[in-house]
Amino acid sequence: MLRFLFSKFLLAFVTIFVTTILVTLLIHIVPGDPVQIMFAQSQGSTPEQIEQVRKNLGLDQPIYIQYVNYIDQLSKGDLGKTIRGGATSIRGYFSKTTKHNPLSSKCDGDCTYIGSTSRLFSSLQ
Repeated sequence: MLRFLFSKFLLAFVTIFVTTILVTLLIHIVPGDPVQIMFAQSQGSTPEQIEQVRKNLGLDQPIYIQYVNYIDQLSKGDLGKTIRGGATSIRGYFSKTTKHNPLSSKCDGDCTYIGSTSRLFSSLQ
């Protein structure tokens, strides 16, 4: 049993590790500069402003330092700020989803009921 749990925790750790590496690399794999994309709609941005934002986001550092900073922030529960508005990502997420929570709760309840009922009937056969 202990060996089984150890293998599951190891697999979970490897999955999280690979996922965080892919998320960090995604910024550099996608064509275009992330800061240029942020300022794509504002015509009045100067090169100094773009460089300042790049420095504030840590994109001027090597990728391995960006990854360490990302893991550090992730371990503290900081998922960053939104591109537009500068609010924290969690606050932005919950401001968008709070009006849909009653509907999603009902759907979760319905799915649980249907799943439990079908499991009960299948076990009786």
